[in-house]
Amino acid sequence: MTASPRPAFARVLCPTDFSEFSTAALSYAAALAASYGSALRVLHVLTPFPIVAPFGDVPGNVQLYESQRVMGQQSLDAEAARVRRPGLTVDTELRDGSAVHETLDAARGWGADLIVIGTHGRGGMERVVLGSVAEKVLRKAPCAVLSVPHAALARAHATERITHVLCATDGSAASAHGVAYAVSLAERTGARLTLVSVVESLPYGNDFSSPDFAAFRAARDAHAREVLDTAVPADVRVHCNVHDRLVYGHPAQQILEVAAQEAPDLLVMGVQGRGALDLVMFGSTANHVVRHAACPVLTVRPPAAGA
Repeated sequence: MTASPRPAFARVLCPTDFSEFSTAALSYAAALAASYGSALRVLHVLTPFPIVAPFGDVPGNVQLYESQRVMGQQSLDAEAARVRRPGLTVDTELRDGSAVHETLDAARGWGADLIVIGTHGRGGMERVVLGSVAEKVLRKAPCAVLSVPHAALARAHATERITHVLCATDGSAASAHGVAYAVSLAERTGARLTLVSVVESLPYGNDFSSPDFAAFRAARDAHAREVLDTAVPADVRVHCNVHDRLVYGHPAQQILEVAAQEAPDLLVMGVQGRGALDLVMFGSTANHVVRHAACPVLTVRPPAAGA
């Protein structure tokens, strides 16, 4: 049987607001683009000043807006120059309008395979909403999204190499799609790949000593081990450094705990598209992991869900 082609990132889009969060995200975007030989586009969306004044006959300051455009383009050029290297194609795009709408429109229009975006979560309400732009892009993106959290700032400045990829899998179709991306990343970068499967503990009539519960637990264990054994083809295990981890508990909490123990450079999760509810939560487990992970998280939906 012929192996299916590995997912690739031919076009990587990185929106920036020139904050330290966006600077870190662009470092990761450049590293991935260089690994895949991708085209990298750095996007800045300029939000126009309101024209409405307290009195209708007072004109808006057009000169100030044009000055802002010039400065925006200069900053874009500087960011592109910072990450440009031999063999890496980097261009820029300056747009006007809503940051969320224009980012999504740019991704669709250019045919981006990946959006890399910095998140501003630092605790309190900011941790809950991730930053309004990042959160809405995560929910509505037509392609894979790599979210780079505040906690990854120091790592982005220290190294751009991807040496360890962690991937959560539960055997679902969406999860398998995530594994395919994780394998592709490991092969491209030479990184170690750790697969984690979580056996979720469920009450069984509050009688944990019953034979029925023991059989139920054994069946769940067997299923999780089978998921790990079959997630990656045998030929990939031959040339990739693949490790398996089986853990018990709440999926999101256990994935975060394994990530804290393993300290990967990247965490990959497949997200099941389920229509309107999924647009709100984009998968409850992935939602929680993205909000709380200390490393960048790549979320991918099956092609039909992201189309």
